Amino acid sequence: MRKMTKPTGDSLKNKDNSRKLNIRKEKSHKDPHSMRNPLNPFWVLVLAATCALAGCMSQDVGIEENTAMVDYVVDEDWRVASPEALGLDGTQLALLIDSLEGLPISSILIVKDGYLIVEEYSNGYDRSCQHFIESCTQGIMSALIGIARDKGYIDSVDQKIVDFFPELESDSEWKKDITVEHLLTMSSGLDQGAWHPGRPIFALAPDWIAHILSGGAVTKPGTSFDYYPGNAHILSALLQRATKEDTRSFALRYLFEPLGISEKDIEWEKDPQGVFSGSWGLYMRPRDMAKVGFLYLEKGAWNGAQIIPEAWIEKSVTPSFKGISIGGLAADYGYLWWIEEKDSAPGYFALGTKGQCIYVNSELNLVIVITGSFLDTTAPLKMINDVVLILK
Repeated sequence: MRKMTKPTGDSLKNKDNSRKLNIRKEKSHKDPHSMRNPLNPFWVLVLAATCALAGCMSQDVGIEENTAMVDYVVDEDWRVASPEALGLDGTQLALLIDSLEGLPISSILIVKDGYLIVEEYSNGYDRSCQHFIESCTQGIMSALIGIARDKGYIDSVDQKIVDFFPELESDSEWKKDITVEHLLTMSSGLDQGAWHPGRPIFALAPDWIAHILSGGAVTKPGTSFDYYPGNAHILSALLQRATKEDTRSFALRYLFEPLGISEKDIEWEKDPQGVFSGSWGLYMRPRDMAKVGFLYLEKGAWNGAQIIPEAWIEKSVTPSFKGISIGGLAADYGYLWWIEEKDSAPGYFALGTKGQCIYVNSELNLVIVITGSFLDTTAPLKMINDVVLILK
């Protein structure tokens, strides 16, 4: 079992009861590591009873009445409102949340129009706990590559990776044609080989990067989609070589800290050579996952500053490959983000094993975060669809 941040002792207590609304304590807490017999969740809908919505609109953060997009302070807390205060059907949302009882969900957060309208935790977790976000890490990597490109560390997405990995100079000619964009779109053509249960085989190698780059060719780079986490890990090593700074430090400086996410708020696994895993290594709090989603919703802008270039956001969530089957569902793929195949109000999402998900829907001004330990990784997508139907 991979390391998890286990909520025990005081960490299960609300550290600031004045900031948490209508939350009752769990009767008992089981080990959140347990996958087979999770505690039935005791859900509580965060309804800030009118929150006096007008009271939430304080002038010090520049929020005005009737604004379509709500700005807020980059702080530990979100602005909270009841669904009814935003003109939504709170009863239907409450019934939906109640229907999730008994499922292996550790958190679900819904942000609508800039307001946190649902915040639920179960199985011993609370808002202070970090969750292993699995392959949602790749969505973060995409953002970091966009920032590095904007700052000139990477010339363009068409830059060939041999510029960063000179060891490929003596390798096969086709490998010299792999570009940054090929890694971002899972179209490098690299052979991923066999999978060890739950992980690609490179995770068992003494040198992950060397193992990934030594793979043979499956297809010509850029011609077809093949989901291979090794592509995202190469991007982490590439970022480190391009910036002369490790991925975690770069992320804190240019992404996390501007969002109010501090060093203590994250953990990040490394490979044997000390490269932070670009494939699945991050631990984050669901509230911070929601900040990443809201940053994308706002086209890379946060509290008046452009953190990620808007053009990069748009390219990241524009399909590079279409009609991909993911757990029996059809989806498209951009720059390490999945995109819904829908005619009306399509959203996009970062998705990790066992159902870790950051979902964004620009047309509905909506962000949804779900974490858990589902056997079906795509289970949250079905729940998200139910939420979308209520909020449309």
